[in-house]
Amino acid sequence: MSSATRTPPAQGGNVKKQKRSLTHIDFDPRSPLVRRILLAVLAVLVAVVLIYQIGHVGRGRRGKLPTQTALNRTITRSIDADGYVVREESPLSADVAGTLVPRVENGSKVRAGDPVARIFSGETDAQLLLELDGVESQIAYYETINELDSSNIYENKSAYNQNISNSLFALLDCISGNRLSSLPEFVQDLSVNVAKRQIAVGQTVNVSERLSALYARRDTLDASLSSAGSLTADRAGYYVDHVDGYENDADYAAVLSADPQTVASLLEAEPHAANGVGSKLITQFNWYMLCAVDSAEAAQLSVGRKLNITFSGYSGGPIRMELVSVNEGADEKTALVFRCNLMNSEIASLRCEKVKICLEEYSGYAFDRSALRTVDNEIGVYVQLGNLVRFRKVEIAYSDDSIVLAAPKTDSGYLRLYDEIITKGTDLYDGKIIL
Repeated sequence: MSSATRTPPAQGGNVKKQKRSLTHIDFDPRSPLVRRILLAVLAVLVAVVLIYQIGHVGRGRRGKLPTQTALNRTITRSIDADGYVVREESPLSADVAGTLVPRVENGSKVRAGDPVARIFSGETDAQLLLELDGVESQIAYYETINELDSSNIYENKSAYNQNISNSLFALLDCISGNRLSSLPEFVQDLSVNVAKRQIAVGQTVNVSERLSALYARRDTLDASLSSAGSLTADRAGYYVDHVDGYENDADYAAVLSADPQTVASLLEAEPHAANGVGSKLITQFNWYMLCAVDSAEAAQLSVGRKLNITFSGYSGGPIRMELVSVNEGADEKTALVFRCNLMNSEIASLRCEKVKICLEEYSGYAFDRSALRTVDNEIGVYVQLGNLVRFRKVEIAYSDDSIVLAAPKTDSGYLRLYDEIITKGTDLYDGKIIL
């Protein structure tokens, strides 16, 4: 009895059929799923277009509302002139001639009989004295280091880090302020604080050998300089280590009566040859500044008024001076005489200077005059706060044809620092929305 054998289907055919059913998608636009997907994509596209258009319109409208930030500013109304400084000055003289090396700071006050300088026969000896000054400075520094020990240090060692940081910032401030004459003392202060920290953490700082060498060098220099002459002050006053050739050109006793012609003659004069040893004493505390200005400008001033005056040759800022005399002259010119008793090394060197006499000084928040508006009898400006327009009142401290300064006010509703002031625009009102 025969029987038929049935061959099972090929396994490979089943695999192919299953793979097709997993990867093939029939795209039917009428399918609910496909419709939902298409609607979602369309909605996203519409939203993107709308956002772009709104942003574009908003930018266009904001471009029509230029603003400026309310910032502090100071405006000075002043008179510019050529000034001449008058002091009572007495050139110093000595029994010997040679190279002068000052021993006191320029512009410092001295008494009669005080040694103010040493005189050497040549430049070489003068340089030795300057070297001696440097050696003395180093000795003082190393003696300070040598006196440090663990018994006089802070228990909190972090305090040394703060001292070092403070010294470093002070040094940087000295450099940025161009006070280079004070640089060595700031460098030394930083070095001392670094040495203190080294001792605080247990390190040994031994400067004995360095001090011994410096003591020996000081003794050698002292012996070499024993023959130097000395210059002493013959009266009390302020010592100045140079002359400029204009000493006593102006009559100090008659300075209050100086007229415009006198001022012009002093400014046009040439310096004369120096006499004596090239240094002098300022023997009166008061000194004067003379200038000639238009009579119309002088009419704004009165005797007794104290004003700030800026000198072209002085880096210390305006000097407060009192107007003590006003003398009219020809050609509608008037001489002004100002007095002051402040003295330092720079002031002691002033003579023919460009001066700026400050009449008035105004401070406030600055903005263009075009931004000023009157709303309901209130003077103010419109400012932009986000996308809103707000009205801010102002109290005018100063104004001219182009600029306004608003006085700072803490009251509500007034212009504030850093407000964005709308300088131009029409149809503005408080509360308006800027798209």
